[in-house]
This record gives sequence, structure tokens and C-alpha cells, in this order.
Amino acid sequence: MKNRDDKIEALLNRSGIPTHLKAINILRNSEWPFLVSPYYYDDFAKSAREIDIIAERIFENNDRFFDRNERVTIAVQLFAECKFINQEILVWFDRFDKGKAVAQLEKETDLKIAYDKAGGYDISWEEFHYLKFDRVAKLFSVNANNEDVFYKAISQSLLAKRFYSSSNRLVLKRDDRFEYQNITRTIRYPVILCDNFQNLLEVKSDSTYNTISSPFLLEVYYNFDKDGTGGEYILIDVVEIDKFDTYLELLQVEIQKLVSAFQFKKH
Repeated sequence: MKNRDDKIEALLNRSGIPTHLKAINILRNSEWPFLVSPYYYDDFAKSAREIDIIAERIFENNDRFFDRNERVTIAVQLFAECKFINQEILVWFDRFDKGKAVAQLEKETDLKIAYDKAGGYDISWEEFHYLKFDRVAKLFSVNANNEDVFYKAISQSLLAKRFYSSSNRLVLKRDDRFEYQNITRTIRYPVILCDNFQNLLEVKSDSTYNTISSPFLLEVYYNFDKDGTGGEYILIDVVEIDKFDTYLELLQVEIQKLVSAFQFKKH
């Protein structure tokens, strides 16, 4: 019996299940509604696909002095893949093209961001956690088993994000006041949650390396369509699971700033 228990424990420790469960508990404790392993339809592959977690939370300006026409309601959706990093992966960072990031964020939020603008903007670029990074990850290696750990995580999170973007729908059912006609904007964040960063190594140009110790951004140019017309610049948060609650707190502050920006834009 002990041998069987040892095998099960080893299997569990090599899987992404503990990370998945930790993410679920953090979301529950942080009062983020979520779905576990939901399926969506991949139109490109013509098949159903699964993503580890979709979380969705509604943020509003709850000031009682606002009338119905001034109400701002933002739906935030997280598309999260959980990964167990059991072997070394090399990651290469380079300078961050913040101009492209700002253009993509303006497309996502429908707000004018004050980056290289003299005036006429809705929100400061400093309010976005993305733009506080100086560098982004652009290349990563396969592990010793020739397994591309990040590839599936990137594809699953981005394809799920695109599915719900194109269908323009809430993921979780709520009462009638949260129908989409009452949502000012939906903001969608892809994120990769890792069990730990001990095996994620930043490689330098002189072939030296060091362990990555903090959350980082992965820059992706992703082409969604067979004809090559669906290319998109995307940033993905890569977060160690033990810092996921801090990440959620950071997003909450960011979204409240967006709520204020939309409120200001209405006047």
C-alpha cells in the first residue's frame, strides 16, 4: 500500500494540480468568481479546448450620487493556465516596446493613454501594471525532455480570451442587471501561473544566467487566423502561484483607476 501511496504522491507532485488548487483557493478567498477547467470552441482547430481557470469579477462606481446614465461597470476576465515547472527553462529578456503596448491597451480599454502624448488623454500610462516593467520576456527554451511548457499555456489562454472576446459575453451567469448592455467595458487578462520560479532562469547575452525571482511579462505576437490576417500584439503575465493574491490586489487597484477614467470620460 505504501508503494501505491508513494506513486500517487509522486504523480501529484509532478502535475499541475496543486498549483491549480492553490489558484482556486486564492480566487475564492479573494472573492473572485471563477470556473474550473471550462471548455470553449476553437474555430481554428474546429474542436473543443479546455483552459484551467476563467475568473470574472464586476467592478462598479457605487457612489449613490451617480444616476443610471453615469454608472460605470467593468467586467474583468482572467484566462489562467497553471504550470508545474519541474525542469530548467531559460528565458531571455529584451527592451520593452511600450509604444506597441500602449496601442494594444488603448484598443483593449477604449481609453486614450498618456504616453508620448501632449494632452487629450483619459488615463495616465502609470496606472497600468504592464507599463511599469522595463523589459519583457521574448524567448524561452524547451526543458530537458524537449517539452515546450509555455507553448500550451500561451495558446490556451489566448485562444480562450479570443473566443470570449469575439462572442462578447460574460462567462458567469448573474442577475439581469449584469447583462452585457449594462457593461461599460470588458477587460481581459491572460495569465500563466507557475508552481514556483526556481527552475526559470534568465539567460544573459554573455551566457551567464540567474534565477528569476519576481513576476514578469511575456511578449507574444500571435496570429489567430489561417490567412495571416489575425496577428495581434499581446502581453501575458507570468506569476508564481504564491504571489497570485498580490497580483489580484494589483489588478483591483488598476481596474478601480479604469472605472474612474471611464467616469471622467462620461463628463
